[in-house]
Amino acid sequence: MSNEIFYHRYILKSAAPLNARSRIREIEGCLIRVGQGVGCIHPWVELGDEALDNQLEGLKNAQPYRLGERALRCAILDGKGREDGVSLFEGLTIPDSHLTVVSGMDLAKRELTSFSRIKLKGSTDLDETKEQAQKCLRQASSECRLRIDFNGVLDQSEAMNLAQALGEDICERIEFIEDPTRFDGENWSRLSSQTGMSLAVDHECEKAAVGEADLAWWVIKPALVDPVALGSNLETIGGTRNLVVTSYMDHALGQMYAAYEAALLKEKYPNSLRECGLLTHELFEQDEFFESIKSEGPKLMVPDGTGLGFDELLDGLPWMRL
Repeated sequence: MSNEIFYHRYILKSAAPLNARSRIREIEGCLIRVGQGVGCIHPWVELGDEALDNQLEGLKNAQPYRLGERALRCAILDGKGREDGVSLFEGLTIPDSHLTVVSGMDLAKRELTSFSRIKLKGSTDLDETKEQAQKCLRQASSECRLRIDFNGVLDQSEAMNLAQALGEDICERIEFIEDPTRFDGENWSRLSSQTGMSLAVDHECEKAAVGEADLAWWVIKPALVDPVALGSNLETIGGTRNLVVTSYMDHALGQMYAAYEAALLKEKYPNSLRECGLLTHELFEQDEFFESIKSEGPKLMVPDGTGLGFDELLDGLPWMRL
């Protein structure tokens, strides 16, 4: 594989803000190409990532940030598949996903009953979060469970009062609360114990994986961490852990990389992997790449083409040498 890196900048447009820390609806990222392989760098500066220009400078100087490192890993895997003329998904099964619901989404146009899990993007406006949860539960099946992601925007007092704010009817349907506050192992253990709620860690997943907090749920983003390496900690720290792989709400190529890593994890840890978050193409305005992605309810379909797919679309992009 050539060591030369090429890149292509893109802008994704969302219909609504995608997390509690950002009101931005246009997000810039880039695809990188090394040999035949392609990876995705999609920084969320509000969540602590370095800006895109810095990411590219790091790659150019052979000192990539973690998004760049993971994009290079993706490009190596993708390139091997393309060189061999095969899909990376050959022989693998993509796990089912939850439906992601963001503020302002028109639920009347969505069919919710096929989903066993719905993930809400919560906010500091707990009344709005409660109202959105109620809407989802009215349309979902009676067995559907909720996952609510606060992206760490609550303070400890708000998190402690979360059950009271949401109400008993909603709380009994909640599977886990993701990143209620900024991660702190001791405080989270106390929070889970006193509220009776299961907590899921996302952005600091690696700290939980080395035993900093005894959490039952890990949300793993392949754009940031190596899922299989993280999973190897399961045997080290013991106990029961539930793994949820999600995309980084990034380009369609990045979404398919997350799906590939989720499929690998499903093979390695079938008893630990739960419904994932791999349907994020539905959160953005459609482009040629997103339009190529097919799904049926909670099932993301294997893409056409070699590697991670999108062969002709990728070949048609105006690549620039880094």
